[in-house]
Amino acid sequence: YRREVLYQAREASRLSEATRAALEAGALDGVLFFSPRTAEAFVALASAAGATAHLARLAAFCLSAAVAAKARAVAWGRVVVAERPDQDSLLAAIARESGS
Repeated sequence: YRREVLYQAREASRLSEATRAALEAGALDGVLFFSPRTAEAFVALASAAGATAHLARLAAFCLSAAVAAKARAVAWGRVVVAERPDQDSLLAAIARESGS
């Protein structure tokens, strides 16, 4: 066999300007988190950017309770946890929250 790296995730060093501007403008309704690592990284980047106050207007949509535990390091408008740790359940939670 031959090992190939097809995908590699690298943690961002800062929030993009577009993300920061969207947070400041109130242009977002929520953020999706699929892993504890991504939730923790986002919280750290938002904190470093001085943007955590804006998160109080947003929902953190989390794939599991473990993900939600990391997201809750800052104050959100609400934290929504999927019923099961899979993408379909997370999307269903978003649909329920949005009334769709």
